Amino acid sequence: MTKLVFDIDFIIFQAVSVAEERFITALHKPSGRTFEFSNKTELWGHYKKKEGGWIAEENTKNGNDFYKVEDFEVVECQRPRHFKYSGKIGSLDEFGKIRTKEVEPYTVSPWVGAKNILDNKVKEICEKLGTNDYMCYTGKGKTFREDIATLLKYKGNRDEMLRPLLLDKMKDYVIKRHNCILVENIEADDAYSIAVIEGYNNWKKGGDKVIGIAEDKDSKQTNGWHFNPNKDDEPRLVEGFGKLRIDKKDEVDGYGRMWLAYQTMNGDTSDNYKANCFSDMKWGDKAAYNQLKDAANDKELFQALVDGYKKLYPEKKTVIGWAGKEIEIDWLYVLQENFNLAKMMRTYDEKPTNIKDVLTRLDISLEGAS
Repeated sequence: MTKLVFDIDFIIFQAVSVAEERFITALHKPSGRTFEFSNKTELWGHYKKKEGGWIAEENTKNGNDFYKVEDFEVVECQRPRHFKYSGKIGSLDEFGKIRTKEVEPYTVSPWVGAKNILDNKVKEICEKLGTNDYMCYTGKGKTFREDIATLLKYKGNRDEMLRPLLLDKMKDYVIKRHNCILVENIEADDAYSIAVIEGYNNWKKGGDKVIGIAEDKDSKQTNGWHFNPNKDDEPRLVEGFGKLRIDKKDEVDGYGRMWLAYQTMNGDTSDNYKANCFSDMKWGDKAAYNQLKDAANDKELFQALVDGYKKLYPEKKTVIGWAGKEIEIDWLYVLQENFNLAKMMRTYDEKPTNIKDVLTRLDISLEGAS
């Protein structure tokens, strides 16, 4: 038999995002007039240059520079969006079924539309993988990573982002209707990883096959069967040391412990941690890849991590962390923090990894570390 485990948050976000419209209001302070635009780019063009968009068009049209970027007060906004359905034969109805009888075009509420998107997506995945046996995880509230992040605020770059209007309602819905467990203090992808690893271990002993359904790139570091419905044609098996590669889009890809090391050596803009967060060096995807790509075993991999972090932090320094406190850091401090921000949990009672102990076991020098 096959059982599916969903990190269902990505489907939740897809569904509720379609059920609302995002826009901005821009108050022109000198005139007191308020304008509405679909986004900031429409208002002023490129987000850095801010020399185009509506402002440039209006000034060109009027032959002056009356409108200035600094004179606008911009507010991010959102409002519900109803779903419009075609009534033609052959089109999809709100339940995702092919329409066999023509009816008048109609709309449904944002909630009904979002709910149907989620239900149909789960059904579609189950049908593709040949099973209706599934469970899901969703997360809520503060997690332990927020406590261990001292350099940059974990997911702090999301503080100003608008929460989808139907997010909490949809989480309640999947808990009641889709065999979903709500996790707190850890993230949904931690619970997902724990379940997929447990399923993998049982499958290796002859048990049922468990396939994890996730979009998040963190899943690529976890032993087990995985399926990304937005990319994969069939489930893929991740296990062991793994590897890194440059894909057809000239982007870094990989799996296994190599992928975890890559995430640690690079960072994650979505979760807001970065290897060079307090370094004087520029450091990006390809630099992290080149630092790790030749490692053939765990000792070589961790040695490459150490060497990389020593490049970024050749000497101790005192910095101001995101909470405003002075922190004395060195290469080991930053490596320790970023590794545990990147690593998915393997068991519910797992503690953060002590990098110093790992390096000692691998007989890797701690020279230069506190």
